[in-house]
Amino acid sequence: MHSRLLGLIFIVSMVSAGARADIYIDGSETRQEFIRQGMVWEQPNYDISSENLLGSTSHCPAFEPTDVVTCSYIKPKRGDVGSGWTPKFKCRTPEGKKLKVKYGQTNAEVFSEVFSSRLLQLIGFKADCNYPVAKVICTDCPENPFQYTQDYALNQEDINAEFREREFDYVLIEKKFGEETIAQVDGKEIEGWGFDEFLNEGYRHQVEEQNTAREALTLLMAVLQHGDNKRSNQRLYCAIEPDKGEECPEDQKYLVVQDLGATLGSYKFKDKEGSLVNLPPSASFRFWDIAPIWSFWRGAGWSGCTAQVFAVGGTSEPTTLQEQKISEAGRAFLADLMSQITYEQVEQLVAVSKLSQRIADQDIARKMTLVAQDNLGFPWLPRLPFNRNQISSEQWVNTMWKKIQKVQEGSCYR
Repeated sequence: MHSRLLGLIFIVSMVSAGARADIYIDGSETRQEFIRQGMVWEQPNYDISSENLLGSTSHCPAFEPTDVVTCSYIKPKRGDVGSGWTPKFKCRTPEGKKLKVKYGQTNAEVFSEVFSSRLLQLIGFKADCNYPVAKVICTDCPENPFQYTQDYALNQEDINAEFREREFDYVLIEKKFGEETIAQVDGKEIEGWGFDEFLNEGYRHQVEEQNTAREALTLLMAVLQHGDNKRSNQRLYCAIEPDKGEECPEDQKYLVVQDLGATLGSYKFKDKEGSLVNLPPSASFRFWDIAPIWSFWRGAGWSGCTAQVFAVGGTSEPTTLQEQKISEAGRAFLADLMSQITYEQVEQLVAVSKLSQRIADQDIARKMTLVAQDNLGFPWLPRLPFNRNQISSEQWVNTMWKKIQKVQEGSCYR
């Protein structure tokens, strides 16, 4: 059993209105120091195999899956379109708390982020809280709040829309792990950290157990196929809010995979014109089921044990993890944690994330037929690695269980 690390003060902040970051740090050396000191894992203070994942958890106690949450829509600031292309909006509860809501039965992130974040938290890694709730009632929302938010932010004039009470029944409420930190380097803002740097010599943690945990986290990203692993999707977090003008204490610095939306089978394909297409989106079982954890064509043996994530960076920000060599210590670290997960807990993860209720976006399904797959270089891929029909809970459970066993086997082969 791993030794217990420094105590964690676990504070989750609501979405901050208008602010891009809670804390700014200056210079590349300060950023490097934050990454070097940042922790990714803490030994759970509970028996992993006994943890119930169907309701609220010790990490994320704010909402239950049966909750009905009422809030009022928050208009964006002009020019602030936010990030991402999946449906979401911000709202305020009657108590004044600000929430970020993701919605839609065809929005894969509603399902994949719940599954992946709860899995990380269960075994001691850090993640934002993603709450699946029964329903969100928005008292004064436009018909399509995500589209309205985009249109309003991009225009100086008011957009015609009918604001009234609307209900959303495939939703998650996202709350941040801590105080988000952004580095200002040479006049530019650098968000987050990359898998291509936090294992490098200049960024290594002074506690060797944390470096091993970083390898284990990298391997877990291959298990989940965290395809959108650009730097801004992994964040520097301070677990407490430091006093004004004060730095984040060293023992409260954390490296967190903040956006797990593109997990469980996501890949950017190139179309016939060579442009990247976000197909299939996340939670694509047909892809995830067969995606290998290891780069199996590079040969066997632990000296060549290379974790593999199928990720292609966009034009604005490159990917940070495609292939990464993992030591036996890193594999064994994750294998030990996963050996404590029960089959029933995997069933609970699938149930609470409602993966079997996720349905395909038919427009995306149509576009899949136009993808030029002959340039992929992955001959084992199915012709259409996309869920045309709903996938049963049993299928999701069996694939996750298969991947857990694969990590424990100690083989680099698929």
